Amino acid sequence: MDIQILDTAPEAQDDAKEIGEDGTSVGGTVVITAGADTHSVTVQSDKPGSYGKFSINAGGEYTYVLDNTRADVQDLNDGQHLTEVFSYEVIDADGDKSTAEVTITINGSTDNSAPVATDDYGKGNLVGLKSEYYAYQEGSGTGKDGPNLEHIAQIEAFIASKDPDATFIAKNINYAQKSGNLGGDNEPGDSETNLEKFLGSDAASLSVDDPQQGSDAILKMQGLVNLDAGTYRFKVKGDDGYMIKIDGEIVAIVDKIQSPHTDTHPSFTVPDDGLHKIEIIYWDQGGLYVFQPTISKDGGPFVQLNTSQLSSGFNTAEDEPISFDHITLLNNDTDPENDVLEIIEVSNPLNGTVIMDTSTGKIVFTPAPDYFGPAQFDYKITDGNGGVGTATVYLTVTPVKDGPDISFVSQTTVSEEGLINGISEPGSTPGDTTNDTTHSGVIRIADPDSSSFDIALTGPTGITSGGEAVIWSAWDSSSNTMTGTAGGKDVITISLGNQVGSDGNYSIAYTVTLKAPIDHNGAGEDVKTLDFSVSVSDKTGTSVATSNLQVKVEDDSANAVDASLNVELSGQDTNLLIILDSSGSMKNGSGVSGKTRFEMAIDAIDKLISGYDKQGEVMVRIVTFDSTARDHGNGWMTANEAKAMLSGIPVSDTVTNYDAALAEAMASYASPGKIDGANSVSYFMSDGKPNRGDGNNDTLTNTSSNGSSGISTNEAKLWQEFLQSEAGGMKSIALGMGKDVTKDALNPVAFDASVQPNINGDAILVKEFADLDAVLQSTIDPAVSSGNLLDGELLNNSGFGADGGHISKLNIDGVEFTFDGANLTKDGGTPTNTHSFTFVTLLGGKLTVDMNNGSYTYEAEAGQPNAYSETINFALRDADGDETSLAQVVLNVTPENVIDIASSETPTDSNDRIEGTDIANVINAGGGNDRVFGKEGVDTLNGEDGNDTLYGGTGNDILTGGEGDDLLFGGLGEDKLTGNAGADSFVFTNADVGSSIETDTIFGFDKTEDNINLSDLLDTNATRDNLDEYLTLTKDASDDTVILVSQDRNGSADHQILLKDVNLGDHSLTTLQDLFDQGALIID
Repeated sequence: MDIQILDTAPEAQDDAKEIGEDGTSVGGTVVITAGADTHSVTVQSDKPGSYGKFSINAGGEYTYVLDNTRADVQDLNDGQHLTEVFSYEVIDADGDKSTAEVTITINGSTDNSAPVATDDYGKGNLVGLKSEYYAYQEGSGTGKDGPNLEHIAQIEAFIASKDPDATFIAKNINYAQKSGNLGGDNEPGDSETNLEKFLGSDAASLSVDDPQQGSDAILKMQGLVNLDAGTYRFKVKGDDGYMIKIDGEIVAIVDKIQSPHTDTHPSFTVPDDGLHKIEIIYWDQGGLYVFQPTISKDGGPFVQLNTSQLSSGFNTAEDEPISFDHITLLNNDTDPENDVLEIIEVSNPLNGTVIMDTSTGKIVFTPAPDYFGPAQFDYKITDGNGGVGTATVYLTVTPVKDGPDISFVSQTTVSEEGLINGISEPGSTPGDTTNDTTHSGVIRIADPDSSSFDIALTGPTGITSGGEAVIWSAWDSSSNTMTGTAGGKDVITISLGNQVGSDGNYSIAYTVTLKAPIDHNGAGEDVKTLDFSVSVSDKTGTSVATSNLQVKVEDDSANAVDASLNVELSGQDTNLLIILDSSGSMKNGSGVSGKTRFEMAIDAIDKLISGYDKQGEVMVRIVTFDSTARDHGNGWMTANEAKAMLSGIPVSDTVTNYDAALAEAMASYASPGKIDGANSVSYFMSDGKPNRGDGNNDTLTNTSSNGSSGISTNEAKLWQEFLQSEAGGMKSIALGMGKDVTKDALNPVAFDASVQPNINGDAILVKEFADLDAVLQSTIDPAVSSGNLLDGELLNNSGFGADGGHISKLNIDGVEFTFDGANLTKDGGTPTNTHSFTFVTLLGGKLTVDMNNGSYTYEAEAGQPNAYSETINFALRDADGDETSLAQVVLNVTPENVIDIASSETPTDSNDRIEGTDIANVINAGGGNDRVFGKEGVDTLNGEDGNDTLYGGTGNDILTGGEGDDLLFGGLGEDKLTGNAGADSFVFTNADVGSSIETDTIFGFDKTEDNINLSDLLDTNATRDNLDEYLTLTKDASDDTVILVSQDRNGSADHQILLKDVNLGDHSLTTLQDLFDQGALIID
């Protein structure tokens, strides 16, 4: 068998590619017929070609990169080409080879030149140059523009950064010399500014009636001038500088400040007939001003630029679109190959929009709304052979005399919740956005024709406040204010600020102030919109615009919240002065079996003392009278001591002397042992008319005489002054017992000095002795706590809101009271015309409520030993009908806890009444709002936590309030008083004044929160204006302030108060008044 091994070689194939003269590269993959073995490709020749570079990889992929920058490549025309041939070789694994060629043909083409697009200005139909005026205020700081204008570069930079203050058309550019500042107004009263006079007939085209004024002025004029080909030069008279350009080239310039001067400028050449772009800038920096340019052609005479030469180019009126035929814009565009040109695109509009309208075949430019001034857009042309070009169309939008346009920057909203008594709760209901009663906004006015306006507002009709119609005042143009009033009170005001702005865009700030609520019709909180008509007219009165300024008024509504109120039944301490008739008639029968008049009186007085003893601590002084008067006991007695003494008081067989009774009562009252800071009450009890006196009508003495029986006017005055001299004032009750006494005899004794104003009393006649006990008991003022049902927790009170209102419904113990603002109804019964009621609760408390305002008084049943609570449910309704759901108030009634130190009882953390002994006491009150009585001796009283009241009594006591807002009564003696934290009150009364001048010392006094209360210590004539007649400020050796107090401003001190570590400065009425105004000094 013969075996042949055939070795076939690879075969390389030729390839060819073409590329245009502007191409960059071309490539492909050669075809190779494979042999028996594997193969690879190599370039036969690795040299670059004549016109480019050839490369091939082992896989047969090749690339040719043309050097199309070569001139011989670019010079090829249509039908011409260049050829490059590159060989490559294929070699297989055992060395067999094959060679082939790749031919590259470079094809030429004739080049197309791009068309030339030329900017368009157009001759337009408006003769003259479009011109701008800029006011310049020389100086630095607010409202100033910078240093003095000296050079063109300054002016061009300023123009580039600002909008013009006015525009006009310059037709007669021959502005003669005048004096003053071009930007000013030499004669304000003649209705023309310096600029208007300078421009002459051109001033009629000013866009603004009274342009902005400045220390300097700039004019810029631009447009087209019709010049034939030739050589020209300008001669200009100017003050100050200027610059003139033709077709963008400077042809005349004075770049400095100068006095009026004429310059002839170098010549320049205009190559073609027709319209040429002209730009003029002129400025005046003060003093004289003039601008008169003239022009000469080919050495001829200088003449003024005339109207027919000048054009502003393409132009359209404000808000008016302008259309362009394609041929109009293409007329000045060219193509080197004379190809037919076509506009294919419009773009880049400035101060407007531009479109190619396919329906009309026109290009349409629409100015921005209300805009006037320069505008432009670009257009692109093509020659149809790939060549394109772009040019810009420049045009002018001219102003028109249109009316002002009004707009408002933001919504105006005010709220009743910010008014007095308003309840602030933003976001509580939909539409509740603010608590503010004042809102400021801006009125925008757009008017290119005017810069000064008359503005007037008119208020809406049908608005009421508290049921009264709101009446709007006429618009006050001097104060720019309008006010709405109802029932004589201001409800809402609107005021305008000053106008600001320029260049047709102005603004005026306004402020709306709500001063009282307006009536809202709907239930619940809603929003009422008030439409105020705003009228804006220009000064000529030819253009008026109106619009509505909407003011939204958010309703306020009543708010009822659950609350827990503390009713603290503090004990009522009493100094009880009994003045009892013991004359012979008191031995008579009383009408009660087995009882004399005197015995009935003694029994009733015993129960009277017990009644006061239930209210708190009581000290008793007893005086009896017949022909003269006498006291019983060794000074002031406790309740038990006094009651024990009553049975042993004798009755005489003599007559009745009122003078002696009052004289002895006044003397006995002054004896030691009464309670500091307690109420003082006097009971004068007699069964007959006075038939003896002290022998005169001007004094009160404990003597007996047949003359001057009864209390005269002067004697009554002495008694009243005694009652007024007691701290807090004393109440005198006069009672006639039986049928033998008259009111006339007793009335001079009855007087209440415990209230302001004092009350001349009305004596009480008890005809039947059997009624005496009940009548006496009725005179005891019960322990009453007062408050308001609307008081809640801190920052969360109930309230009627700014509209006002009333309690519409109240439930207690299953009984319902309703009130409609005029009539009160109980449990659906008959309405009564009243607004308050008194109700005895199931727990025995007496509750009185005023449905008009929510105030209440609560009187607990006497002798309540333990704390308890009363529950009240109520709803509120405001004046415009908004009503709340029921809220619940719990009255937590807490009787005072009496602690007797003498009985070794210990203070608690509740509200204690702590009684000291007549020896030195050290009492720490603990928590709660306590009342601490030191009595006699040198006491140390510490209030500790709570709002405490400390009574030092007699002796040199040390009182420290501790935490809380405390009341400190030092009493007789030289006391040391410290308030510590909280707003503390240091109270000085007549009880502080001894037989010699004593000094009380206050530690830690802070005039920003503490106060010194001298209302009882000074007489009733003390006022803010005469404080320096009662008080004198001095300093001790440590530079601490000492206050010298003269009770009746007689020039001598009765008491001294040392403010330790406090220096109030030198004595002056102003210093004292400052203390009074801060609330740090109280005198009434």
